[in-house]
Amino acid sequence: MTLSAIIAIAWNSVRYRGLKWINKGELKDISKMGGCNFITMMASNYALGYISFAFQALGKSCKIVALLLANIFIGIKKYKPLEYLSGIIATLGLVIFYLAVK
Repeated sequence: MTLSAIIAIAWNSVRYRGLKWINKGELKDISKMGGCNFITMMASNYALGYISFAFQALGKSCKIVALLLANIFIGIKKYKPLEYLSGIIATLGLVIFYLAVK
């Protein structure tokens, strides 16, 4: 378990339950989530070693478009048209940069 997970568990225990301890079932669930997150981060950092920096930047910037599209379909948060436009322009700029470098 990472230090941040331990701090989060302690903070939530004090904040929401007073000074009561977390039961073993909750601790198991939190430990599983922390372990999955750790493995995911290790795997993604390992995989990033095989691609160029330009492609890494492109992949990270495309998350903006995925987030905007998910919010269109799910409808959790509404964005202004200017925010959609800025996300698309940023992604197109990085695509052009990636193609120019290649």
